[in-house]
Amino acid sequence: VIAVCKSADLLLMVLDATKPWTHRDILTRELESVGMRLNKSPPNVYFRKRKTGGLSINSTIQLTQLDDKMIARILQVDMASIEEVDEIAHRPNSVPISCSMNLNMDGLLCAIWDAMALVRCYTKKVGAKPDFGDPVVMTQDRGGTTVEALCRQMWADA
Repeated sequence: VIAVCKSADLLLMVLDATKPWTHRDILTRELESVGMRLNKSPPNVYFRKRKTGGLSINSTIQLTQLDDKMIARILQVDMASIEEVDEIAHRPNSVPISCSMNLNMDGLLCAIWDAMALVRCYTKKVGAKPDFGDPVVMTQDRGGTTVEALCRQMWADA
C-alpha cells in the first residue's frame, strides 16, 4: 500500500465520520514515518552546475521520496450529525460528501482538480471547430501548463 501511495499524485484519505478523529491522526503519523509529505509544499530543490562536472543538489529541507499535495478527508454525511459534519467541514483539507445521498460530489471533484492544479486545454485542427469533448489535461507537476508544454506533450504522444 505504501508503494502505491508513494507513486500517486494525490492521496485521498477516506474516513468514516462516525469514528473518532484519532484514526486520521494515526494514519497521518504512519504515512509521515515512511517519508510522505502530507499537506506540505514540495521541497525547495535547486541544481547548481559545478565547474568540475556533475551537479550539486541542495534543498531547504530533508528530501523524501514523494511530494504529496494534499490528503482530502471524505466523510459519510448521512451517518453523522449536522453539527459533526459542520465541524469537520471547517477543518483544513476536508471535503464532506455522502455517497448514499450523492451530496457534494462536485465539491470533491473541484477539490481534487484544485489540489492537483489540473488545467483543461482544448485543441483544434486548422479550419475546424474546437473539440470540446476531448480536452488535453495538463498539470504543473508533469510538464507544465504552457502552450510550449502542450506542444511537447502532443509531440511525445505522436
